[in-house]
Amino acid sequence: MPRNEALQAKLFTTSRTARSGASSETGIAKFVSGKYHFDKTLRGQVEVSRKTTAYIKGAAVAAILFVHYVQYYFTGIYEWEQGFAFALVSLFFVFSGLGNFFSLERRLERGSSAVRAIVRFYLDRAAAIYPFFWIAAFFMPFFYREYGVLHETGFSTAAIYLGLPFVQPPGIFWFVVAILQCYLAAPLIYLVLIRVRPAAFLRVIFFLVNLVLLITVFVLFLDRAGLAANPIKTLFTFRGAFTYRYFFLSNIALFSLGMVVPPLIRLYKEQLSRPVFFYASAALFLLSAYLTRNPDELFPLSGWYLTPLLVISIFCLCLFAVAAPLRLPVQKFFSHVGGHVYPFYLFHMLFFALLATAGIVKDNSLVSFLLMVLLLPAFYLFCLLMDKGQKTLVGGLMANSNREKIHRLESLTSELPD
Repeated sequence: MPRNEALQAKLFTTSRTARSGASSETGIAKFVSGKYHFDKTLRGQVEVSRKTTAYIKGAAVAAILFVHYVQYYFTGIYEWEQGFAFALVSLFFVFSGLGNFFSLERRLERGSSAVRAIVRFYLDRAAAIYPFFWIAAFFMPFFYREYGVLHETGFSTAAIYLGLPFVQPPGIFWFVVAILQCYLAAPLIYLVLIRVRPAAFLRVIFFLVNLVLLITVFVLFLDRAGLAANPIKTLFTFRGAFTYRYFFLSNIALFSLGMVVPPLIRLYKEQLSRPVFFYASAALFLLSAYLTRNPDELFPLSGWYLTPLLVISIFCLCLFAVAAPLRLPVQKFFSHVGGHVYPFYLFHMLFFALLATAGIVKDNSLVSFLLMVLLLPAFYLFCLLMDKGQKTLVGGLMANSNREKIHRLESLTSELPD
């Protein structure tokens, strides 16, 4: 039997026989109890490659910062770069899917009920997302008119602050809703993924991507014929609450592809660990990002037709980044930045606004740009302290909650007769 086939057979051997006597498991717990278990060396491989993934995230958020600065303060050259920041954000969906796979696996293997583990997963994600989002969302309208809706009263504003899936926040905050959609789907994706082979999972994802493409093209055809209803057209063809990169729910597709990275590496580590694959996929990503930056870049509707190519290139880039041992320029710097990308992303527009208010940043000024770069270390230090403070606070609250549970348990057991 070929090595990969034998490895797959071993990998997907379930533990049902060993747990056949565990009759107490019900519902989701029964479903989870039949899953395969990854070799612990898989986690080690991802740990080794974490610096590479952090490097890519750090380089991506630095590029996003540069593009947004050009958009607001160097408008003369923004047309050439528009769309690239939007493509770079795609990397975060895949890497987030990878991280959430291990988070769910760790929680579901601790022996507690699956429902409790999933609820705790949602609470942890909420604690990581909402505080920084609320702070940034509150202050942005003071400096940018397009964020004015965040100071209004009403259901739509409340829905934005809650990150509900069917609303579209202004500006950079679209990412918050998009990633929350992924978190909501993460447990279901995980439960499906541990029951099927990675190849089958990939086939389903790419089938759905192409199905959405066909539906989108059909809707656009109906629209040109004057037959498409506005709600349907809006849902499938415009960037909104459910559409990323001109593509309906492509954020969840990218997130799902990130979650399949660990089992792929477990099965095909040797084949995937060649650095040339990473550099080739990086070139393909840059090309596809350029070709899809506008809906009609090459020809009418080319942005929609080529989006599946962008999805594939992003997935390959992230997969090979985790699998291959890479030596990248300025790796230590970007790896540090990549460890704190969320506050860096949310607060960089406020950083620009404060510099502009102080008269340091002026329109179309190279000197202003250089001064902004010189002050970036101070901004990075702010993000670092914010991130560490938030993690310390959340960790302390969880520790207190666990201590209270232990105390209640000890109180109950002390009342039992000897």
